[in-house]
Amino acid sequence: MKYWALEHGERANFSFIEPKGILIGPIAWRLRTQCSPEEVGWPDPPPVYRASCPLKRGVTDYPSLVRPSEVVSDRLRLFLEVEAPGCCEFVRVLVQDESGRDTGVYWAIKWPRTIDCLAEESFDKDENGEYVLYDHGDRRVQYPIIDVHRIPARDQIGIIRGYEPMVLISNDLRLKLKKAGFTGLRFDRIAVYDDPDRIPFNPPDRSRPKGEIPLIPKVARHGRVTKKKTKKKS
Repeated sequence: MKYWALEHGERANFSFIEPKGILIGPIAWRLRTQCSPEEVGWPDPPPVYRASCPLKRGVTDYPSLVRPSEVVSDRLRLFLEVEAPGCCEFVRVLVQDESGRDTGVYWAIKWPRTIDCLAEESFDKDENGEYVLYDHGDRRVQYPIIDVHRIPARDQIGIIRGYEPMVLISNDLRLKLKKAGFTGLRFDRIAVYDDPDRIPFNPPDRSRPKGEIPLIPKVARHGRVTKKKTKKKS
């Protein structure tokens, strides 16, 4: 089965408005990665975000709010509950246009679990062959390569263990989303490891500061990473 990275189709600027006096970023990140709303102190009434510029086509079904990273319309929430049951949980947020008018019902996604599917070739190693670690102790990802055989069939969508910024989505669910006509979604190809002959050939980037989360490189965004074949000399 093919898998893709789910991204935001457009970048609209939203500002966190209420409640005042809290830092929503750390709270939203902890909520996103398996902590309950009560554990993180999720605001009640829910947090309010307002567009900082006019929106020509209104707020999409998948607006880019930065924190929380994944926010969906009520219509998209209902779709995911039917087509990907158990993959997402939802917490209420308020999204306003630039004039302060509510734009409908929106929800932040809380991921109930992570998908352990990174291939061994994803992880960075130093010149001695030792794993390079993030500051928090996990192995650093050079770039994500997905081992499709490690993805449970139930996980049609979710975040990757060890590379939480990426949202992984199955091709079946991607096609259903496109057919349903949801707005604000973009799907990027990702590197897939499903054969011993398909291995990464990009050299490690030693210039990146320790602890920095890398972006998805171009080679990974455009599908499988295949070992170059060399002609045998006759």
